[in-house]
Amino acid sequence: MPGKTNAPEVTEARERQQLQRNKMMPGDADLVNLGGPVETVLRELTARGCNPRRSGSGWQARCPSHGDSTPSLSISEGADGRALLKCHAGCELGSILSTINLKATDLFPEEPQRARRNGHPTSRKETKQLRPDLEPVIEALHQALRRDESAQRLLLESRGITLETAKRYRIGWDAKQRRWSIPIRRPDGVAVGLKYHRSDSGQSPKVISESGSSVALFGADHLLADGSLVVITEGELDSAVVWQASGLHAVSGSGGAAAVKAEWIKLLHGHPVVLWPDNDERGREGLSRWLDHLGPDVRNGAITSVRIVRKRLPECKDATDCLLKHGPEIIRALIESAFAEVHSAPETKPREAVRPFLVNLAKVEPEAVSFLWEPYFPRGKVTLLEGEPGDGKTTFALMVCAHVTNGRGWPGPDGELGPRREPGRVLYLSCEDGLADTIRPRLDRAGGDPTRFVALTGLTNGEPIFLSDHTMVEAAMAEVRPALMVVDPIQGFLGARVDMHRANEVRPLMARLGNLAETYGCAVVVIRHLRKSSGDHRLHRGLGSIDFTAHARSILRIGRDPNDSEARAAIQVKASCSAEGPAIGFRITDRGFEWTGVSSLSIQDMEAGETDRSARDEAMDFLKEALAEGPVPVRDLRGDAEGAGLAWRTIELAKRALGVRAMKSGFGRGGTWQWHLP
Repeated sequence: MPGKTNAPEVTEARERQQLQRNKMMPGDADLVNLGGPVETVLRELTARGCNPRRSGSGWQARCPSHGDSTPSLSISEGADGRALLKCHAGCELGSILSTINLKATDLFPEEPQRARRNGHPTSRKETKQLRPDLEPVIEALHQALRRDESAQRLLLESRGITLETAKRYRIGWDAKQRRWSIPIRRPDGVAVGLKYHRSDSGQSPKVISESGSSVALFGADHLLADGSLVVITEGELDSAVVWQASGLHAVSGSGGAAAVKAEWIKLLHGHPVVLWPDNDERGREGLSRWLDHLGPDVRNGAITSVRIVRKRLPECKDATDCLLKHGPEIIRALIESAFAEVHSAPETKPREAVRPFLVNLAKVEPEAVSFLWEPYFPRGKVTLLEGEPGDGKTTFALMVCAHVTNGRGWPGPDGELGPRREPGRVLYLSCEDGLADTIRPRLDRAGGDPTRFVALTGLTNGEPIFLSDHTMVEAAMAEVRPALMVVDPIQGFLGARVDMHRANEVRPLMARLGNLAETYGCAVVVIRHLRKSSGDHRLHRGLGSIDFTAHARSILRIGRDPNDSEARAAIQVKASCSAEGPAIGFRITDRGFEWTGVSSLSIQDMEAGETDRSARDEAMDFLKEALAEGPVPVRDLRGDAEGAGLAWRTIELAKRALGVRAMKSGFGRGGTWQWHLP
């Protein structure tokens, strides 16, 4: 018959194709062309009799997780080369994977792949466009949790996590699936994945729904380069619990107990580490993996030390169990117990001596310093704003805040306002002035945008906030993402444990503040009062330890014109990132704040006025004390003033300032003049 062939190889090929169609099995050639995670999934499904077959651009198979009579499992390849599985009967991904003996990490390629269209790779630009933007999804889920009070109660009752902690980590709520969503972020804060934790004790509580979740260290975006203690837990929610109970940074590998990656270890350099494994076999396996990876960096000194939470409570599997059954105190107690034994990771050779950590400058890429207002406020650095009480430090700072929030240009070297800029947000720490009666009115008068101005006045439990509680300050900065943070004044945010005159207590606090500024790329302005004495060097006038001055990269002195009480100026007395800028003049009147251009006022002029005011203030204190119990004869006051070293001319100036009244007691030559308070 024409067209008919009996070639054995052709017949065999046709039979094989027919067999594939009848049995719904993938051919080897198809698998070779696919490669990667999809091939792995199809082979495992085939081996278990799930009969995968092509369906459009993907595959369909019977689901191995339930008694499936018709194909309900879809398999396809994602834009980044990952395998996508979905059971239309509702089976969890974890349950499907455990049935075919695969892990979530097996669904992702070892190296990122390009997206495919009709079997051909697309361009890198197209691949990037195909990646979903997770931030809107994260925010929508987080807002859903904030609105759903039952979900909030469930989160607290079943996980022990407060709404404040959920806000820090942007935990969300999927009401349809009744599960919590947890963003997984890179160290720079960019979301690369989402993980879901079920609200019940189901068989598979964790589901990876976006690529990147298994290759990022949860909590890395909250780490600071400050050498603080880092706790490593097995799960994301356990890390949140540790931070909530202890205030310590906590991180977690997002690919399971035994998932450890070299890039995670680098993020821990310079930190002491506490490992808190789950109290089960997988936890012990994960502990061994972490110790193996940490070992080399412990030996060369990059990791300060490694400690392990060895004390176990039989009824508690992890940190979450400890919190729910024993309260937050047990979290802190177990972490403290780890310090009873310092663990040096297993060694396969004699321990090497700690050596200097050297960096060849040729390997360091130079970076230009950027400024919020050049040269006065460098980004990523700390600036001190100093002056006498009443000279206008807060008013000046609030005008700067107004410029940041409304995008107005800054006064330039010629004193003229520059072009408009992109508006930014401000985080303001204030403890001396009221928000309603002082801060808001001044910001409004300066033309600032209050929607971009956020005040940090304390904690949600009513306690005050201090800079030493850097985790809370960092949490505020992470949420606000300010272009400018103002601390007004510094002594109001030190707390009882920090003496501002002790260098060893000031130095680490300023270092952490500088790290925060660098991490978030914002300018930090710290307001500080001056010492009483005006004889010190201009860099030594600030109140407290010289370490405030040493750490600041820029210092501005605010002062008055001694001949004009309304005229002021900001003079730069230190500029480590550039040449010193000209003095910027301004006036504070009943009408508000006004820039006056470049000022000729000098530090010497300011200090001359400060000396006069200091003497007058001392004379006013003298009169208040002397006249507190009633009228006093002028001759007695003169003698007492001379004894106190106060000039009578200064006493008279103080008299007018206080409104002290003079009256004569008696008549004629026998009468005496007396002064009394109004």
